[in-house]
Amino acid sequence: MTIARVFGIRLRVNILFFFLLVLYGIAGLPAEAVVIFAAVVLHELWHVVVALGHGFDIDEVELLPFGGVARLRGLIEVNPAAELSVSAAGPLASFAIAAITLGLFGFCGRLGPYARLFALSNMAVGSFNLLPIIPLDGGRIMRAVLVRKLGFIQGSRSCARVSGCVLAIASAGVAAGALTGLVSPISLLPIVFLFFAWKRERANGAYILFRYLIRRESEILSDRIMAVQQLVATKDVTIREVLHHISPQRYHLIVVLDANLETLGVIGEKQLLDSFLAGNGDVPLEALL
Repeated sequence: MTIARVFGIRLRVNILFFFLLVLYGIAGLPAEAVVIFAAVVLHELWHVVVALGHGFDIDEVELLPFGGVARLRGLIEVNPAAELSVSAAGPLASFAIAAITLGLFGFCGRLGPYARLFALSNMAVGSFNLLPIIPLDGGRIMRAVLVRKLGFIQGSRSCARVSGCVLAIASAGVAAGALTGLVSPISLLPIVFLFFAWKRERANGAYILFRYLIRRESEILSDRIMAVQQLVATKDVTIREVLHHISPQRYHLIVVLDANLETLGVIGEKQLLDSFLAGNGDVPLEALL
């Protein structure tokens, strides 16, 4: 549901968040709903500010009960440094706002119920988003670290596996709490949302890299110069195995060696991608020479 457009950026409210606000209104707690809404907006605002600082354009911001999603026009997933700083900005801002609120009103000698709720809401939003589950901020921070260390495909897959395990544990805990009456059954709604969001992120991982590599061909023709990273592999290594080691922001050249470690030839990134998209992912590098 689109509620506004600010500086060309659509501001949308997810149906779950809208449902939560409606529940607060029905319960006669409209002021509390405004306080929670403000905490979520401020959290997402800092994602937007830092993303703009990295040069990304933003199409829309969708507000969720536990934070939000800023949809960028660029591929931030293939820029680990940018994804790390943009993802960390939201939780850090939420914790800072909570601390400032507690300190400011504590200094005045009184912390009213709305100030307390505002501080707690910011702490809750920041803490929840640090869970290592894609697409939460904690999951994106984890992916940025793993992509930098392992390459995009392997890093994304490792992140998806960890996210799935954490999500399974969280789901079991919330379900047990709902059955025993410790938590409201409504708590299951964010878990359901996270499950489908996690499945979508897991499925899109390789697609994002291929989209980036295809676009990079035009960047090379335009810029004419790009940094190169060399990989060395024996001739029996498959194209699929090599792609696991491809990382963003470098053009890759693969030096192919025989059993005696003699150089047989060099394969470019474009040859790998073209062969993989043609269905030859399990073909050895030797076949491309």
